[in-house]
Amino acid sequence: RQLIYEEAPQAYKSIDSVVDCLADAGLITPVACLRPVLTLKTSGEKSA
Repeated sequence: RQLIYEEAPQAYKSIDSVVDCLADAGLITPVACLRPVLTLKTSGEKSA
């Protein structure tokens, strides 16, 4: 049985703080906040 490997959550920055920093620097203008409805995870192998 092949398991899905999980990534370490501490390896990622908070998206809110990243967006805030970019907006404060004048590099972006946030226009929407999206949320995932479905997440599909696979073992990464492609079938023919």
